Amino acid sequence: MLSNDICHAFSRIKTVAQTDELTHLNNRRAFIDILEKQLQQARRGEHFFSLLLGDCDNLKIVNDQYGHEAGNLLLKLIADNFRHCLRGCDTAARYGGDEFTVLLAGTTAEGAELVAKRIKETLVATSFNYRGNTITTDISIGIASYPQDGDTVEALLRHADEAMYVRKRESKNQAAVATC
Repeated sequence: MLSNDICHAFSRIKTVAQTDELTHLNNRRAFIDILEKQLQQARRGEHFFSLLLGDCDNLKIVNDQYGHEAGNLLLKLIADNFRHCLRGCDTAARYGGDEFTVLLAGTTAEGAELVAKRIKETLVATSFNYRGNTITTDISIGIASYPQDGDTVEALLRHADEAMYVRKRESKNQAAVATC
């Protein structure tokens, strides 16, 4: 019985250490570990994958206008949208603040663009009511694919981040593919 309790406690600690408390998605630390493993597998097996990096375009406005409770509900809405739009083999995470990442195993840049488009369309079509106010959001998404956009975790994240900020500057609610 003690062994069972220890196993349960260890499992709970591991879950808490790898999960974002608010959204229940993977946290940054867990996502980086998963991405590193995916990269190692891709190198060995000559596989490919894509990475999405998305940034909520109006979290600060929602927080300022309605408060952090509304902002937290908005982040949960985004996380639920990812769960709805992704395959079981994809991995989503709250990367930090209002940034989210998605690992799309076995997906080309073109396939990743389709996923990003689906995420954006369903998110824009979704809203929630907060104290009589309808709140919607947009998301800017950058895309990087292995191996063409980098062969390290850092390079892939940097390229996805750069692509995301290109879209954020050009026009909100867009997806951009990294250009190396």
